[in-house]
Amino acid sequence: MKKNALTLIIVPEASSRLHKLRLRLPGLYAFSAIALVALLLLAGLGIAYTRMALQTAGYSALVEENQALRIANKNLEVATRQLNSKIRGLENLSNRIHELMEDDTWNNRLGLVGDTGIGGSVEDYPTATILEELDLQENIDLVWTHAAEIETDLRFVEEVAERRADQLLLTPSLWPVAGPIRSSYGRRRDPFTGESKMHRGLDIGALYGTEVHAPANATVVLAQRQAAYGNLIVLDHGDGITTRYGHLARFNVKKGDVIEKGDIIGFVGSTGRSTGPHLHYEVRLEDRTLNPRNYLPVDPPSLAD
Repeated sequence: MKKNALTLIIVPEASSRLHKLRLRLPGLYAFSAIALVALLLLAGLGIAYTRMALQTAGYSALVEENQALRIANKNLEVATRQLNSKIRGLENLSNRIHELMEDDTWNNRLGLVGDTGIGGSVEDYPTATILEELDLQENIDLVWTHAAEIETDLRFVEEVAERRADQLLLTPSLWPVAGPIRSSYGRRRDPFTGESKMHRGLDIGALYGTEVHAPANATVVLAQRQAAYGNLIVLDHGDGITTRYGHLARFNVKKGDVIEKGDIIGFVGSTGRSTGPHLHYEVRLEDRTLNPRNYLPVDPPSLAD
């Protein structure tokens, strides 16, 4: 006979009476199947929940990372704009320096500004306008490129400025003696003959024995008596520039001396073809006389200086 049931005998510890539980096999099989399905469903739900939790955590991390990237990008944009503003300031400074150099009074007057200087950017672009039209990476690349251009330009300006500073030390830009101009450069009536003749310098009035100062660094190429000039000093400032000091009472330098701007080279007198104490002052470029007044400060130093 085929068995289709199971009998479970339960023996309690506190009683000697036996309990029997009869289970039919078809029902037991059905219960086991349902339990197994339920267990699989629970396991599937657990796996799905775990996966969803991981995905949620990953999404939150992505959101945080994206937010951090947006903040970093914003900060980079602000930094780029600030850098661009700084570069515009440097660009304006560079342009201003160029303008000042081009308006170099002393070099223009002496004809020392050459006509061979050329240059310029291959692009004509306002920095701010172009940066507004580019994306952030192109902004950064352009800013670095433009910064390099400005750095190169400023280094060139520095070199030129240093050369100009050296030239200025050699350019006669000081009054050699304090006093009024008694006779200007140009044609005048000769004080001895009354005839109209060319006067190739300035006659600066001063008391006998007044100190005469070098208007720029130079080398003394002559210090001796020279006909109508009387006691004459000639200074060589380089680049073809020389200056002359006539009618001196005596010398304070000798030929070959190297002197600096402001040094005392002699003393006012009235030697040679002169009507009284004064300094005859000449400026020459390649031995061609120039108007000394063009290279002197507007007002002479006071007699008390």
